[in-house]
Amino acid sequence: MIRHSTGGLILAVAILLLPWMAVQPQLAPPAEGGADKYLHMFCFAGLAFIGLWTVRTLHARMVVLAFLLLLGAGIEWLQASVPGRQGSWGDLAADATGLLLALILLRCWPTARDMLSREGD
Repeated sequence: MIRHSTGGLILAVAILLLPWMAVQPQLAPPAEGGADKYLHMFCFAGLAFIGLWTVRTLHARMVVLAFLLLLGAGIEWLQASVPGRQGSWGDLAADATGLLLALILLRCWPTARDMLSREGD
């Protein structure tokens, strides 16, 4: 099921660090100009890209995407209960947009698509 253990390790570290970082008021990204939304989008696109590269099967890839969306929702829920932070539906939408962006890139960008091909497995 796991194709690249390095990708799995990177993903596991990120999944452990993100919730901790999300509840640290001093780590809140600037909200001006929508910078925080871009940060959410690119962070979750990167996580999705690594996650999709790491596993082999379509089912496992769907599980990765669902888990990442739940992670984003969980982070927003956590932030809603932390003084100095706030949960946001907009942030969750940016997370979902990042997941979609990763799927589009993997579908349309030949170099990225080749990373997920079954050849060489």
